[in-house]
Amino acid sequence: MSIDGLSTGGTNKHAATSQKAKVVFSRRYIDNNLFSLHHHSSKDEKTFPTEHGLNVSRQIDDARKSLGLSERYGCAPHDLWVSRRPYPHKESIFSWLEEEVFPQSVGKSAHVQDGGKALVVTNTGGIRFDIFKGEFTKDTTFLVSPFTSGLRYIKDVPYKAANRIVEILNNEGPIMQAMSEQNIYLHPPEQVAARYRPEMFRSKQHWGAVSHAQSPLVHNEGSLIPGYTTHDDAGADGDDTVHSEIQFFYVPNCIQATVGFDPSKDDEPEKVDFIYNEFIEKWVILALEYLGEKYSVRDTHSYLGGKSFTAIMTDWVKEHWDVDGECA
Repeated sequence: MSIDGLSTGGTNKHAATSQKAKVVFSRRYIDNNLFSLHHHSSKDEKTFPTEHGLNVSRQIDDARKSLGLSERYGCAPHDLWVSRRPYPHKESIFSWLEEEVFPQSVGKSAHVQDGGKALVVTNTGGIRFDIFKGEFTKDTTFLVSPFTSGLRYIKDVPYKAANRIVEILNNEGPIMQAMSEQNIYLHPPEQVAARYRPEMFRSKQHWGAVSHAQSPLVHNEGSLIPGYTTHDDAGADGDDTVHSEIQFFYVPNCIQATVGFDPSKDDEPEKVDFIYNEFIEKWVILALEYLGEKYSVRDTHSYLGGKSFTAIMTDWVKEHWDVDGECA
């Protein structure tokens, strides 16, 4: 907050002040990038680093090396986004899982190879970060999916019921109400926050008004770098560094992949193995109960020897994304 228009001249100072002074509210959001840190500390790339900071950086680098976090598993051919693209979309990380990772990984099982059919369902909250074009490393694995839960399955579930589970888990109803009361969510945390901030769902580019105090952060080719952009009751000019707006789209609670058959070609089996992320087991069994199918935890089995979803994804990357090639 500041007071503009204060006057110190004239014989009647109180009158001049009452006529000219006004309270001005403003704010500035400083995001964490070196450009801003250099500017506000009145330093540059040579004077900003301290010996203490450089020592910390070296210790972090040593720790990363000891953990093997830079081990390369493959080269992502393009970006895959959690919320920056709609679902389905060729650049949606969930479309990638649904159309490639799950069908090709589960499709290797002896059961499917012998003609078995399967549905695979996982919650989108099991994915916590985007995949960027280029190196996919051990570090990337933990960033994208840091969980250890594996896949489980129920044998020979009637397809008509199994195919409706994802619908129940993606729509409002008693199951979703029960989850909400327990503060359990199946989709990514930012999607939960967006329910209370509908303005986050934007599909247009908006650069806002640039004031004299703001500086644009740009790519080498001159375009603005995507990043946080202010939209609040005071307007759209509160960012210390101007970015292009990051697009944000709604994603469902769960996604489903078909394995061994194609329902779009009227190829619907009578029964399927219903495979799911262990995290959603309680809700899968409850959904089946609503659909008139009685199952319990005793009817479930570990899939692929208990291998975690994260390990399944990593193995797929190693096999399909050219681990020995040059990343562009």
